[in-house]
Amino acid sequence: MIPKLETNQRLIEFSQTVVGQAGLLGLFAVGLFLMKVPSWIFITIVLLALQFGANYKKWILLLASFSAAIFYMRLDFELISSFASKVHASLPIGFTPYRIVILILVIFTGLLILKPKDRRWPFRSKHPVLALAIFFNLSVLAAISLPLEAHSATFYWSFLLVFGNYFWFFAYALKDQLHHRREFDFFDFSFARAYWSGSYRIPLHTGPQALATNEAHDTQTYTILKIKALKLLYWSFILKHVADLFHYFLFGKFEWLPWDITLPTLAVNKDQLSLSHINQLDWKVWQYWAFMLCTYVLYQMKITYIGNTLISVARMSGFYLYRVSHRPLKARSLADFFRRIHYYYYEVIKTFFFYPTLSRFFKKQRRLRLFFATFIAIFVGGGIQVHFFSHPEVYVGYSLYEALLRWLPAGIYHILFGLFLGFSMVHEIDLQNKNTPLLLEKLRLVVIAVIYIWLLSWIITWGPEWPKASISEHLTYSGRLLGLNL
Repeated sequence: MIPKLETNQRLIEFSQTVVGQAGLLGLFAVGLFLMKVPSWIFITIVLLALQFGANYKKWILLLASFSAAIFYMRLDFELISSFASKVHASLPIGFTPYRIVILILVIFTGLLILKPKDRRWPFRSKHPVLALAIFFNLSVLAAISLPLEAHSATFYWSFLLVFGNYFWFFAYALKDQLHHRREFDFFDFSFARAYWSGSYRIPLHTGPQALATNEAHDTQTYTILKIKALKLLYWSFILKHVADLFHYFLFGKFEWLPWDITLPTLAVNKDQLSLSHINQLDWKVWQYWAFMLCTYVLYQMKITYIGNTLISVARMSGFYLYRVSHRPLKARSLADFFRRIHYYYYEVIKTFFFYPTLSRFFKKQRRLRLFFATFIAIFVGGGIQVHFFSHPEVYVGYSLYEALLRWLPAGIYHILFGLFLGFSMVHEIDLQNKNTPLLLEKLRLVVIAVIYIWLLSWIITWGPEWPKASISEHLTYSGRLLGLNL
């Protein structure tokens, strides 16, 4: 469907000229502007510096990373500002010097965590990632549970929010030290929160070692990466406007397209969007199903075009990274579907939870071993570590009991999805030795996809609103799908 421009030798040769390089960078800047990327000017300046200052690439990326981190603290600290106002703390949260102090403190803490092995701490030396998780998780629990003074609590939460953005990078760096015997370099902080990562908590890469491997080291490879980056950016632009059609069907208006036309719509009031509001609508069963499926498609398309826009910036910077989402409809199993729609999330739970569990438990029982490792990866990795501890901003100002209540719908989703994916993985083993008819195979995949989307609706209904929905509201919503009034 998309022409393979990166295989056209004449285009590659032209793109290596001064005019060609300027043209690629100009088209990329226009694409960022059309995608309404807030920092498109900053990204363009960084790319321009990388283009003409290749000898200083490490320094450019490092400064760009720290600058982007300080910029995105503005978003991270919005909840902190509300909390500070509520407890009457007068810390200068909105000022850049305050953010710089927090960033320096996080970097200093990271350097202590990533320093070479110390024989005085054998557990940390043998299980560095687990030690990091224990340190961070206990810090979050302390922030939620301890009755700290207003200024101390505000400063502590500020540190935790910024440290949370670096958590998975530190985990990948520790993994590289353990398995690749790779010592941490200060310039690796260029990728701790890479300037192309936006507000993503999970790194859009799989560690410093992988980035070093996937970096373009010659002019032709770099040029091909730029062409692929340009293609990916404009493909994301097209996808963004296709997603707008689903936005219209759900809410009766376009988010991006300037059209004024009449199309079928469910006309949900976006300003009052909540699970309780949806449950009160006098809809037929098919409307609830259409709503759930279109919500998922819109949610997935947004993840795809936003994530792949950021990946295009990484490729334009000379690093070949996989797309955030890539051809999910080609999946032949639920695990493959999950990998294709959330690649970097999948890599995190696979690397730090699935493989460690698989290598330690039930080694003589193949099916139980696979099921248990899958469940632990989804529930402990995805449910507890990613959705609870790695998003401490959701629980600022709440008690531990209130925080757990807000997390409960996501916890139930991850339990159900962990069980479902675990059974699906075991079932895949049984099907490997059978010749299943193609029609039955397609039907099975459709049933699995519908169940998966229903499970996911527990947390994507509705974005920031999901922690506020009660279990009874989720059950009522699920009943509406079956025509029941629960």
